[in-house]
Amino acid sequence: MTCLEIVETFETEEDSLDFFVDHELAFSVNVDFVSFTANLDTSHENYFLAELKPLTQLFVDLGGEVKPVIGELTEKTTFSGQVLILPLPDADTFMKDFMEIPEEQVDFIVDYVKNGGLLVIVLAKKEITHPSIESYKLLFEKLPWMVEIEEGGRSVSGTITRNLEIEDGGGVVILTWEEATGSELISEGTMGYIEMKLGLR
Repeated sequence: MTCLEIVETFETEEDSLDFFVDHELAFSVNVDFVSFTANLDTSHENYFLAELKPLTQLFVDLGGEVKPVIGELTEKTTFSGQVLILPLPDADTFMKDFMEIPEEQVDFIVDYVKNGGLLVIVLAKKEITHPSIESYKLLFEKLPWMVEIEEGGRSVSGTITRNLEIEDGGGVVILTWEEATGSELISEGTMGYIEMKLGLR
């Protein structure tokens, strides 16, 4: 008996697939089609699945799938999605050493953006006084803009829109904690920028 793997790429607006055997309907399968994948980092003492539900639902409503990153954030996982959501860590965590982003991760996140990825940074809920904030400052330094983290990760300087773009590359969207958690509205300009970077307009 020979088993064959058949891979077919197609476009459809239907949410089910019909399988036929000898020209007769054998069975149907409902399929959720997605336009893009957004990976949500939870590996740096930033496990905010419940709090960030408004933000993740926004990407679902745009036609995407949101996948929490469980365990270490790797280069392979980062590049597997079109969006990487990176919340700054919880200032009150007990495991403060895990807040830091190793420089190796900083480097492949920067490469991800330069190669077309959309990085969504969620600023801190509360000012971070732990030295690990320096690793996030390093990430900003390595991105090709004069934007700096201030107030322990609560705000940034050097940008008005907080939407940053690389020519022929990806981009960065910086959201406040309040915007990401739904207590403040995300601006129309930022929403338009996200949709544009995802090829939705």
